[in-house]
Amino acid sequence: MELIFAMLNIKKTIQIIAGCVFVTLVSGCAGGIGGMFKKDEVNVLPIAKPLVVTPPDWVLGREHPKYPLSQYIVGVGSSDKSSTSAKESSRLELAKSIKVKIESRMEDYSSTEGTSIQSLIVTEVNTILEGVEFKDGWYDSSKKIYYSFAALNRTLAGSGIKSRIKETESLLEKYLRQGNEAEEKGDVVRALFNYLNGYHKTTGLPSLRSSLRVITHETQSEQPWGVQNISKSTFLGKINGITQNLRLNVISGDNQVVKTYKGISKPLVAEVYLDKSGRKIPLSNIPVLFRFEKGEGQLESERVSDTNGRVQSTIHKIDNFDRKHHVIAAKLNYEIFTSNFEPSSKNLLSPLNHVKVVFNYTIDTPKWASNKSQAWKSGITDLVNQVVQNIPPGGNPLVGVTGFRDLRHDKIAKFNEVLKEDFETVLVQAQSLIVKSIVKPEEKTHEETAKEENLTFYVHGSYRLEKKGIEIRAKLIETQSQHILSFGNILIDRSEINSEDLAFLTSHEKQLASPGETYDANVENLFVSKPEVPAFNLTVVPGFYKNTQAGKVWTKVWTTKNEYQIGENIVFRVESNKDAFLTLWDIHSNGEIDLLFPNGYHKENLIRAGVTYDIPASNFKFKFDVQGPAGLERIKAIATLSGKMPLDFDYSHQKFFSIKPTSSRGARDIEVLANEFSTNKSSDWAEASSKIHIFERGKVYYRGSRNLSVNFKNGKTYYRSMSRDPDTFKNGKTYYRTMSRDPDCKKVPIVKKPGKPKDMKGTLGKDPKGEKC
Repeated sequence: MELIFAMLNIKKTIQIIAGCVFVTLVSGCAGGIGGMFKKDEVNVLPIAKPLVVTPPDWVLGREHPKYPLSQYIVGVGSSDKSSTSAKESSRLELAKSIKVKIESRMEDYSSTEGTSIQSLIVTEVNTILEGVEFKDGWYDSSKKIYYSFAALNRTLAGSGIKSRIKETESLLEKYLRQGNEAEEKGDVVRALFNYLNGYHKTTGLPSLRSSLRVITHETQSEQPWGVQNISKSTFLGKINGITQNLRLNVISGDNQVVKTYKGISKPLVAEVYLDKSGRKIPLSNIPVLFRFEKGEGQLESERVSDTNGRVQSTIHKIDNFDRKHHVIAAKLNYEIFTSNFEPSSKNLLSPLNHVKVVFNYTIDTPKWASNKSQAWKSGITDLVNQVVQNIPPGGNPLVGVTGFRDLRHDKIAKFNEVLKEDFETVLVQAQSLIVKSIVKPEEKTHEETAKEENLTFYVHGSYRLEKKGIEIRAKLIETQSQHILSFGNILIDRSEINSEDLAFLTSHEKQLASPGETYDANVENLFVSKPEVPAFNLTVVPGFYKNTQAGKVWTKVWTTKNEYQIGENIVFRVESNKDAFLTLWDIHSNGEIDLLFPNGYHKENLIRAGVTYDIPASNFKFKFDVQGPAGLERIKAIATLSGKMPLDFDYSHQKFFSIKPTSSRGARDIEVLANEFSTNKSSDWAEASSKIHIFERGKVYYRGSRNLSVNFKNGKTYYRSMSRDPDTFKNGKTYYRTMSRDPDCKKVPIVKKPGKPKDMKGTLGKDPKGEKC
């Protein structure tokens, strides 16, 4: 039943649809069905006309009604890709418009700076474009093109540019002010740093100002620039004012004559200053380079000017003495100076690369005989150095050489003239000395000759030709006081003596010596005496005990010292590696000799191997106070295994045995001692020596100020650096070096009673209580 009902419904529906179609066809044709076929009457359905859309005025190049050009800078862009591309196109068109207008208004544009200007304009335009907004858009459906409208508010953009101009001008004023202040203080590095920063900063200012005119339509006269119109030329003028007026000028050291192999005596001094209309401003911290332009040598090359603008260099060595004329240039060290600045600034600083002065000097040194060996020259120079080191600084003392005596034959021989001439050849090279060539008459003493010649100091010495070579000694004596100020000795190998000089040495012309000369010769023989093969090692070192504080504890520390003022205390530290009997001699500067140890207070003089002794020790009944006279004193220590001495030391009348140069006994005693040890070739003794220099209290000075520092080797000239002894007095004050020792070492005093028990090593008669050193 359901199926039949459904089919009836379908049938009914079809009938209804067919009826509707029929009615429609009949009603749609004029005249009924027959009308559809009339040939002359054909009815056509009407066709709709296409919709015509007019583009906005801004697309057609006209002004946008909402964004007038008086208030906005605009740009119109298009793209067939997307609206985003159209926006970017409109932004680019706006940028081109601004860029072209800025370029046309650039006042200081130049072809040499074109690249820099273009870069700044692009940067400025990009900054301005940060305020661009996309205000409108349109799509042309027929052409399928997107359009975009970009606008920049002139008022807002101009306000931002004005703010940046103000900040830039404020910064430029700061650079200019700080540069001027530094320049007046002589700090040209800081001055140039500020001027160069200002110079580079001004490069962007013209583009800023042009941008403001383009954006705001304002004329130049209407621009509210800073208090002063600071431009690039302002800073360029300041930079040139320094680079073209920085000067180097010679102060001293020019046109010196070199008469010594040591080199130039005076330093090369120049000044660095800024010339401001005739006014000198000293410049500090300016690097200056000293270098040889003619000649060769060693000097202090890289120097820096001080607060007064002074800069100096010292020539330590001249390598070429054959070239007569030498030139040294002092030049501003351009590489170091410009390293303070950016590489882009170097072209502005290039005039400084030519700032320099020159120092000239000529060579006029004494010439050695061509047949002198290098070892001979070096040895004589060393001897002169030893002799002149104690001449007080200041003034130009007159010095002469009275001669050298042949100790082997006790005579003045022909070789004296050879040795005297070579000694004077080196002596004239010493600093600030006037050397007078003199001849000592046979009938006069060295002292008499020195006084007649008005010498401040004189040198006389001796020599002895041995199998190994020649030993030469010399001493410097102050003429008025007759104090020995210094002593020197050298040994030159026999093979280094040329044949002509050797012939003089072996001649035997006899000339009798005066008693005084014989005494002096014996003293020198004693001091330089040495065994051919020492039996053991012996040392003697002068020093003193210094009180030192560690927290609340005070201790005494023994300290080495070689220079003393009159009145100071001195202690000698002695050590031997064998048991031996010690004698300690003091040779005064006036020729007197004292036996310091043993003495009437302490006659026992045995010292044990490996034990350190202080003379005097703290428990001795005597002490040594320096009494003078001022000058050089020499300490000679002689230790024998047997204990035998050629002299009997008599302490019945005085506690210290002494030898006087003015007595016949003294002359005999020193001759006995000198003969015993200068000719003693046995190996049962050893010796040690030391030198101390005595100053009058409060009258102290640096020694060695006149020393030469030249050595000869392999035909070339070498220089040794000279250093001061740190144990030096200055302005009445004493400066000491400390010598540290093992804290566990024992100090064993020499006791009065001389028992010699073999099982008590390090003692003399009793077992002492060890004291901490």
